[in-house]
Amino acid sequence: MKLIMNGEPYIFHHNCNINEKGLQMNFEEKRELLINNLLDIYGKCGMDAQAYQNHNLSFWKKIFNNKIYPDIVINDFHSSKGCKAYYYVLPKGSTLDINRIPTEIQGSWVKIIYGSVFCLDKQQPDLYIKGCSYASQYFSEAVFPKQNNSQCTPKSSDKELAEIYTKAWVELDITNLYQILDKDFHYDNDSIFDDMASRDEFLDYLKGKFNTLRKTKSVIKVQLGKNGETGDWATIVKQIQNDGTPIVCGFFLKCSNGLINSISIREMDLPNF
Repeated sequence: MKLIMNGEPYIFHHNCNINEKGLQMNFEEKRELLINNLLDIYGKCGMDAQAYQNHNLSFWKKIFNNKIYPDIVINDFHSSKGCKAYYYVLPKGSTLDINRIPTEIQGSWVKIIYGSVFCLDKQQPDLYIKGCSYASQYFSEAVFPKQNNSQCTPKSSDKELAEIYTKAWVELDITNLYQILDKDFHYDNDSIFDDMASRDEFLDYLKGKFNTLRKTKSVIKVQLGKNGETGDWATIVKQIQNDGTPIVCGFFLKCSNGLINSISIREMDLPNF
């Protein structure tokens, strides 16, 4: 996940006291930088995101409580009214003891967001220096709800997987997708910053999207395709946007062990499709 604005990575600056400029950040300062950067990006993307605050804990409970609380809460997650997601933010390479995640949020969508930065002043990756400018990139990992692949049915070829996914778009029906998506399935879109990090999250989103598309009848053509350079299979979809103009997108599949591991959406220049 990285924010692109006007064709360029979004650049942000770390503000600090003049006497601290040039000093390396400690672990918590790195986390603070990443959290503030994410909140800034989510705001620019129109997402209802805010720093997590637990007002129900007393002063002494906060001191002696062994739980680790999230950093960011996303309200109305995936446009679902009242649905919340909770994000833990860590520098790339860090770990989180998931056994310390509070039980009261384990029934919601819980993710770890791993961040990495490129220090423009020093031209070095993952160098955290106070008072410098940065570009950032993130990767998400789903923690809750817990998922497994026990009910999956691996297929013998990537083409068969692509055919099932394409059929789901033709029929606007997710019924046969659960069995072919890996539990750690990732879904990313060129035009959307936040990615999806699990099969259940994606299917929850796609079910709502298909319901909307069924009502609007905006999907006018669906076809199986293949990337001539990489050999990856894809579902090519032509839709009519809200302003009446057509758009063609390719849903490019990455597969292994008979399951779909990820799908990336790319807008395509296919005027004759």
